[in-house]
Amino acid sequence: MIEPMPPARGPAPRNANPTMTPAGLQSLRTLALRRWSLLAVTLVSYLALLLLAARIFGAAGWTPVTVLAMLCFAICAPWHVLGLWNSALGLWLAHRPAKRLNDAIDCAGAGLGATPLQLKTAIVMTLRNEDPERAIGRLRTM
Repeated sequence: MIEPMPPARGPAPRNANPTMTPAGLQSLRTLALRRWSLLAVTLVSYLALLLLAARIFGAAGWTPVTVLAMLCFAICAPWHVLGLWNSALGLWLAHRPAKRLNDAIDCAGAGLGATPLQLKTAIVMTLRNEDPERAIGRLRTM
């Protein structure tokens, strides 16, 4: 029988300062400013798209079909706006110096050290119409 694994215990946080992020690499104020900035440019872009779409759809007057088309556009547009800003910011971050990238992305330099991996992984296997001994043997191998 396979014994359940004990709960994983991660490493202690590097910085217990309540004004810093859990990794201790930047202040919560800086993080909040970045998040509010992204929210602002996303909302401005979304509203600009809605105004442009309303102008285009309403050019010949509003009918039930154009109202429905505008509603569908308003529902689908946020994903396009978020994708645009996410990719634009990712491209901008990718072309910045490494030090600045580490400031923005806490985990960017996490794999650069010679620290061995210290984690446990739970593996789940479903069995259907199969010999359990054979399957558990493969599970033990993993």
